[in-house]
Amino acid sequence: MSAIISTFLSACTVSSSKQEDAGLVDTLNNIYNHDYEKSIEAKRSQLETLKNQQDIEKQKLSRTQKEYQILQEKTENLIPKIDNLDNKKQQLKKSTTVIEQQLNFTSKEKQRLHQEIAKLDKQEQHLTSSNNKQKTSIDTLIKQRDQLRKELEELLR
Repeated sequence: MSAIISTFLSACTVSSSKQEDAGLVDTLNNIYNHDYEKSIEAKRSQLETLKNQQDIEKQKLSRTQKEYQILQEKTENLIPKIDNLDNKKQQLKKSTTVIEQQLNFTSKEKQRLHQEIAKLDKQEQHLTSSNNKQKTSIDTLIKQRDQLRKELEELLR
């Protein structure tokens, strides 16, 4: 725009007649009006582009809001499921604790039974040993009796 004004000023100083000046003014007005119309058209085009971008952004926002709403609904649907899973988890913990206590009791009972079996095994060994000794003693006594019978029979003959 400043180039147009400087051209106009130099034309005014150089021109010698008013008719030339009026022609220059008309030319400058035509140039200015043409540039102004181009500028308005460019601004309209920019405004249209901005409106299109705004429409696109509105569509994106609408989609985002719909997606947010869907996610919100899904989240609301998941909350009871999560609560249910938490309850099941607590029940499993309780059941696990009971089972562990039962296993611990069973393990202690098993250990006690093993000790009882070991004690009975020792008693059996002792009794078997004692029985074997008594059997040996009985066998010895039977042999002695048989020997004494023989001797008595010999003496009696």
